[in-house]
Amino acid sequence: MRDRMPDQEANIALLIDADNASPEHLDEVLLVLGELGTINIRRAYGNWAKASLKGWGNLTGSHSIIPMQQFDVVKGKSATDMRMTIDAMDLLYRGNVDGFGIMSSDSDFLPLAQRIREDGPHTHFEKVGTPTMGGIVMVGALIVAYVATRFTVAAGFTFSPAGLALILATVGFALVGFVDDFLKIRRQRSLGLSKLQKVAGTALVSILVALVIDASSADTGTSTSISFVRPSGLELGLVLFVLWVFLILTSSSNAVNLTDGLDGLAAGSSILVLAGFLFIAFWQFRHTCDVLANLPGPDTGCYDVDVLAMQDTAIVATAMMGAAVGFLWWNAAPARIFMGDTGALALGGLFGALAITTNTQLLLVILGGLYVIETMSVILQVISFRGFGRRLFRMSPIHHHFELAGWPEFTVIVRFWIIAGLCAAVGLGVFYADFIARGGLG
Repeated sequence: MRDRMPDQEANIALLIDADNASPEHLDEVLLVLGELGTINIRRAYGNWAKASLKGWGNLTGSHSIIPMQQFDVVKGKSATDMRMTIDAMDLLYRGNVDGFGIMSSDSDFLPLAQRIREDGPHTHFEKVGTPTMGGIVMVGALIVAYVATRFTVAAGFTFSPAGLALILATVGFALVGFVDDFLKIRRQRSLGLSKLQKVAGTALVSILVALVIDASSADTGTSTSISFVRPSGLELGLVLFVLWVFLILTSSSNAVNLTDGLDGLAAGSSILVLAGFLFIAFWQFRHTCDVLANLPGPDTGCYDVDVLAMQDTAIVATAMMGAAVGFLWWNAAPARIFMGDTGALALGGLFGALAITTNTQLLLVILGGLYVIETMSVILQVISFRGFGRRLFRMSPIHHHFELAGWPEFTVIVRFWIIAGLCAAVGLGVFYADFIARGGLG
């Protein structure tokens, strides 16, 4: 263990595995803590914790906070046996602690001062110190590629409103993620923006994107109605459309962010989703009603969208796909760099914007099926625990469940990539089936 830094303090939550731990073992833990520095245990978890901790501090309340000097890992054999409570998770994510301690019958006390998710599997502790905010490179590559392809000597730079909306969504959500990552690094903890601040940031970006799309809808062919594989004709009006865009962009960005928990998982799966949107945009570009009207043969199955808008959409999808491929080279397990919230929110925001500009809003649920599965695992876990006092999974999101079940990290990643690929293939199949059903010809 490295020397402690007595001039710095960290708030550490003591989480006790009440099913396995014993009061006697807790006494041993307290002795270890006492050797590390002056300990003031204010609150504690566990049915018998209050009785065992008499004389160690004020024990009123239900949360465990241990103000103490900052220190590194002492020893821990089976951190994965610890069962995190919802209250503990809420405590961690409110920004009140920098790390936590795990104690069970078959493991020594494990104090942590990590900059990664503190309640994740113990195999992730070795990832501490890996550079993050790699999403900056991805977004930068996207912008450079898009601008370069939109320049000609004769016409100069020509941007479509659809392309600008896509870039705005990507850069805007990347900025929200950047601020979150920056605060984590500056504060030296895995806690950045609060939930309210994140929602406010994503709401502002979503409003701007919605206004750009609504103002150019007549020119680009992007519908302001709810759409599946085509516009449904159910017009929302400006206010409801803005709320709908906010729901799509925020949901997709959070879903990708939840999936970004294993090396290369989010980057690899995003390549498959982007490939799907590339196909959809290019297919619409080749089968617009304006183009087919000037060609012999029927124009059934055509798409009432602007050629330039779909061209820009395909370019943006291709550029980000290329950026993700390059990033995956360094993000593959064992990762040399993480995309951070900067990259995860940018990808999710772009997915939502691509679904809107291609009029395939609800199809995103199928194309990005992996992200839906990850998000639903978290929702079901919370509902099950708070409503019935039981957990459906060892840990959520669900990729951590399989890790704790004994799957090697790389096995989880590859199998989840397969699921992402299957979801993208099914989504494209649904899209193409609609085209054929309407009498379209390839």
